[in-house]
Formats: sequence, C-alpha cells, structure tokens
Amino acid sequence: MGMAETAETAATAEGPGTADATVTTPAATNGRAGGLALRIVRVVLGALLASMLLVMALIMGFGVWLNHELGEKTADERPLMTAAECRDRFERALTGTVNGITPAVRYRDSGYLVLPGAHYMDGTRSPLTSVSRSLRLTTTVAAGRHPALAAAITDYWARNGYRDIQSQEFGHRPSAGYRTEHTATSPEGVRLTVRVEDSGSATLSQTTEVEITAEQDGVEHAADSVYGNRGNRGSGPATPVDDPYWSH
Repeated sequence: MGMAETAETAATAEGPGTADATVTTPAATNGRAGGLALRIVRVVLGALLASMLLVMALIMGFGVWLNHELGEKTADERPLMTAAECRDRFERALTGTVNGITPAVRYRDSGYLVLPGAHYMDGTRSPLTSVSRSLRLTTTVAAGRHPALAAAITDYWARNGYRDIQSQEFGHRPSAGYRTEHTATSPEGVRLTVRVEDSGSATLSQTTEVEITAEQDGVEHAADSVYGNRGNRGSGPATPVDDPYWSH
C-alpha cells in the first residue's frame, strides 16, 4: 500500500454501517478551536467597546449636568440695573400699586430677598443677583370684594403706564378656593405679580389673601446695606385688620 493510499485510508473508513463516515483529524479540530477563540475575542472586544462608549456617555452626561448645575459662564454679564436702582424702582412700583387701592388697605412688608448668581465651573460666581420683595395685605378682604380689588389694581396700572397687563384665573379648588394672578410691567421695567388666594367660594363670608410681589433678575451685586435692613421682614401689622368696605 502506497503513501497516498495510507492517507486516504486514514481520512475515510468504509465498512458495514459506516459508509462515508468522516474521521476527525487533528487539523480539523485545531481549525474549529481557532474559530471559537476568534469568536470569543470578538465578543470580548465588542463588550470592551460598548463599555468604553458607556463610560464616555456617562462622562459627557455628567459634564452637561455639572455645567447646568453650576451655570454657564457668558462673556456678557452687564447688569440690567444697579442695586440702588432696583431698590428705588421696587419702592415706586409696590407702594404705588398698593396705595392705588381705594379705600386704603393695610399691608405687611416682607423686606428684600436677594439671591446670589450662579456658581461657575471655574470656581467664580456671577456678579448678577435676583431680587424680590413682597407686600401682603393684612386688611381682611372678603372674597366677594375680589372683583373690586382687581379692578382697583389694574386700573391704577393702566393709568400709570404699566404694560403687559394680564389676569389669569387658575380655577376653583373645592378644598382651597381659587387663585387668580394679575401681572404687569412697570414703566421702569419691574415685573409685578398680584396673587389672590380665596379661601373658599366667592361670597362675602369668605376671605382673600393678597400678595403683591416685585421681581427682577440681572441686578448688580451690592452690599446688603443698599437695600436697608433686609432682615426687617414682616414690618406692618401682623394680625388681620378689619375694614368697613373690604372686609364685609
């Protein structure tokens, strides 16, 4: 038997019940093992690539969150007004509005609330602040007097050059009455909001809470002394004041 015949016999064995049965050779086994190893390498590399992409996405997401939380520093941070201008404009807008209500009402002054500007990623802070101040009426206002109160306020605004005068009602809430808001911008750019909270149905037997708020962003940072005694919150009568007209 020659060498060719020996190789052919080693590759294929013929006999009863085993015709054409292929005998696995070491070369075939090694080929399959190599293919399996290649597939494992591909799976591992794919998993590593997916992990790297996930880490990059997390890093980018954290950067976006951090930038949002700390604020994005802009090149132009010129204030819209100084703290002294804000103080004086608030005074004119708030006292003008509350004094425009007739018959006269009593109120309680919240004082100034000054919120500092955003922190930046480089460790600095914006030089701009947000300022607000509120007057809460302590004169007891019957809910049935709300239309007259709203008319007194919006009429004053219209006569004195306020713009963007709007009124919005948020609907009746059985457990808490209803809320309306009246908003306008003063001739000097101060945004005013009058919030009216009725304790129940609009009848003379129910009362109304009224708060007049002035708000302004982009105010130049300044020492607290510019606003006076910011800690003097609640100036004015703390207890409800009865009025022959508004309270009945």
